[in-house]
Amino acid sequence: MTKKEQRHLLKTKIQLFENKGQASLEIAKKLINLPEYQNSKSVFVYLSLDHEVNTDIIIKNAFKERKKVYVPIIEKNGKMYPSRVYPFSFYKKGSFGIREPVIKRIAKYPPDIAVIPLLGFDKEKNRLGRGGGYYDRFLKDFRGAVIALAFSCQRLDNIENESHDIRPQIIITEDKVF
Repeated sequence: MTKKEQRHLLKTKIQLFENKGQASLEIAKKLINLPEYQNSKSVFVYLSLDHEVNTDIIIKNAFKERKKVYVPIIEKNGKMYPSRVYPFSFYKKGSFGIREPVIKRIAKYPPDIAVIPLLGFDKEKNRLGRGGGYYDRFLKDFRGAVIALAFSCQRLDNIENESHDIRPQIIITEDKVF
């Protein structure tokens, strides 16, 4: 199956998955209990779309724990950067309909961990993204822990890994931590 075919299959599987809210809560609890998260002082976390694992609980917890929170912004040059946000930050729809902060504060130092989305994954932790390569380019030089969030329905038997594809160290679903 080609990556294009896998993406189509996964989008259908996610659309049919009915328990996104409860599954997102279970995934957030697992992340918050990880030593990598608990020991971090700063977190880079995506602002979720409707079909993705909801990250609002994670972001609220990070603020409560007094962690610095960074979210992705995509600049006109096609690069993705971490932008610092605060509990009172305002958001607008940015590239690809993804929320981003109205006031952009590019990080001076890299966050301790990166919490990223994915469209699909396999047992080897190969990650299938949406196809733009933004996270792969961002994570190329990232030195912190990379943690991907997914629903269990997003697991495939095999995803072809290319040389530029970045594997997360940890993948969390509602059922398991890989």
